[in-house]
Amino acid sequence: MADAAPGGPVRSLGRGSVRSEPVQPRPPRPGPPYVRFTGSGWEYFRIWATNTALTLLTLGVFSAWATVRTRRYFYGNTWLGDSTFNYTARPWAILIGRAIVAGMLIALWVAEVFSITWYAIGLVLLFCLFPWIAVRARSFRLRNSFYRHVSWGFEGDYATAAKYYCLGPIVGVLSLGILVPYVAMRRDLFLIENSRFGTSECSFEGTPGDYYGIYFATFGIFVMVMVAYIVLLLTLPVDLGVILSVVSWIPIFVAALYLKVRLDNLRWSRTAFGGYWFILELSFWEMLGLYLGNLLLIVVTLGVYIPFAKVRVIRYKLRKFSIVRQRTETIIAGPRQSVGATGAEAGTSFGLDLGI
Repeated sequence: MADAAPGGPVRSLGRGSVRSEPVQPRPPRPGPPYVRFTGSGWEYFRIWATNTALTLLTLGVFSAWATVRTRRYFYGNTWLGDSTFNYTARPWAILIGRAIVAGMLIALWVAEVFSITWYAIGLVLLFCLFPWIAVRARSFRLRNSFYRHVSWGFEGDYATAAKYYCLGPIVGVLSLGILVPYVAMRRDLFLIENSRFGTSECSFEGTPGDYYGIYFATFGIFVMVMVAYIVLLLTLPVDLGVILSVVSWIPIFVAALYLKVRLDNLRWSRTAFGGYWFILELSFWEMLGLYLGNLLLIVVTLGVYIPFAKVRVIRYKLRKFSIVRQRTETIIAGPRQSVGATGAEAGTSFGLDLGI
């Protein structure tokens, strides 16, 4: 005969009795790491105010140190699980890169003043440099970004970058915009799948259909907002019409924000690495309200609200960001390579879209 205590071991009594211990349940598999931001507007305000004052006092020289301080603050307050990120770029490297870019722009301006021929040649040369700028900018930013002592990296080549940063815009214009979504998809594929974390490579599963759907929807929103804007401009009294004409940028702003939100969601939610899938679920209406509210407060406070606005945007985006575990994969630190900052600063100056 056997008796058992609830939740206790089962014991068989009598000759040859066997005592069996209860099977211990397996510990639950750890879930994906949680992303959060612990910075505050007041903390960043002090950094921003110091950066702004010293940048003005040094005629822009301190801007390189300001960039590093800002990125280290946001990296250091962004938590993934139980660890934060780290940004290791050297201010001197950024300053040298900015000096080179400034020299290029000054040379271009001088050429425009004295010779339209040399100015045209300079523009062509600058256009041909875009692939180099794109690759170097992404490499510099990723290789100086660390998580748990493991750095990101980028292994894209200049020849492939030329397809999307030189030939891509030309193809888009010649096709009257029809191939713009396809070129954007191929460019994102190039940027994401050549990125890695340690030895773990990223993968991207976006499709041309995803991009065409987003671009067509953006065009439709632009047309609707523009029609509504024109109707208001024609029907309102003259005084109000003049005021409305001052904010003629609204249709472009709304369409650009919608495009950015949809593309950011797509890029992150179709990207995976190291056994994890990312999910980003930004809301266009929430982002529109956030941006307009920030803009209003920046204008009212004469720019003082800028650091608070930046913290609000970062906190909102991370709140909409999540990670899903697919499988376990060991990530090994890859080789550390040195990348100059010139391309990174050129990419910032010319506003190149470098993806995620």
